[in-house]
Amino acid sequence: MRAAAQTRDWMYSGDEAIAEFAAMTGIPPEQARITRDKFYPRSNLTLARLSGLDDAMKDAVAARFLAEPLRQDQLDELFRFYLKN
Repeated sequence: MRAAAQTRDWMYSGDEAIAEFAAMTGIPPEQARITRDKFYPRSNLTLARLSGLDDAMKDAVAARFLAEPLRQDQLDELFRFYLKN
């Protein structure tokens, strides 16, 4: 989680990430900036926010990725490191 947060911070801290993204994708830097800002706004990449879990589990059961929704003890184990920094 810490590495993901550091990467997100780097993505929005200056032009270095824009230059890297532009080089990696072969697009002009301004287009890379527009892509980042329009499709990956920083507020959408907040790691401490968790929502839609019930719907995700329903989808997982329907798609047969899960036999049944996870119990609370299973959720606790799954997310035990989620909010630790």
